[in-house]
Amino acid sequence: MPADGVHAFERSGKGGVARFVYITAEAASAIDLYRQTERASKVIKAQPRLRRLKREGRLLVTDGLTTLRGKPAVSVEGRKVALVNFSYEDRARAVTILDDGTNEPLGLFLARGGLPPTIKYWDDLFADARHRVHQSGHADRPPAHVTVGHTRCATPSLSGCSRGSCAKAARRATTPSSSPTPS
Repeated sequence: MPADGVHAFERSGKGGVARFVYITAEAASAIDLYRQTERASKVIKAQPRLRRLKREGRLLVTDGLTTLRGKPAVSVEGRKVALVNFSYEDRARAVTILDDGTNEPLGLFLARGGLPPTIKYWDDLFADARHRVHQSGHADRPPAHVTVGHTRCATPSLSGCSRGSCAKAARRATTPSSSPTPS
């Protein structure tokens, strides 16, 4: 594949080691098309529900994405909070309010209700795909026992355990009655 056909994104992995994620230009274009069309439509259609959830205090309203010491963070009530302090549930309910009053979910992939699908949904989706590919009999198929969810869920969980009380920090950072503590 030609060099201009791949986008490389540097990410910080375990122990702060820089790692690269490579995405083909075709995949990036497809995601951008989804973002500009289907996702935008879901956000518009979900505004009544998102406004109701906001009134009920069930959304995590942020000031938007930022960085903290070079790492991804969210600004909440003017304070920067590292994303590692947010649970999957908090990330799924995080929104920012645009200038026109639109509740803009921070998640890329959204369900009909305007918020990201649950972790269980993604695990089931990937399990079904693995099952179908494995049954194809193709020489390049993955083994039946591979669990994509392990690398997606276990790594943050283990890093959270090594940091001590990550869950407590996330609850403190996202509880409406308290102010998040900057990391």
